[in-house]
Amino acid sequence: MYREHEVRKKGTLLLKADGNWDYYLYNNTVYSIATDEQCDDGYFGDITHIRKLVKNGVLTGMMTSIGNELLK
Repeated sequence: MYREHEVRKKGTLLLKADGNWDYYLYNNTVYSIATDEQCDDGYFGDITHIRKLVKNGVLTGMMTSIGNELLK
């Protein structure tokens, strides 16, 4: 993704997931940033979508303190 460095630098880390991506909030959009070279970065959706996935146990991992606050 052409914005990967910008998202990592200026975005807010929400979740270090148990899979191949970390999830960042940047400009009111959640991005999945690959932690594995074989995976691609991408647009993940808005905060409402990720909030629902975390609440339903679809996305798991280590939530950041900021992530906990934003995803309540």
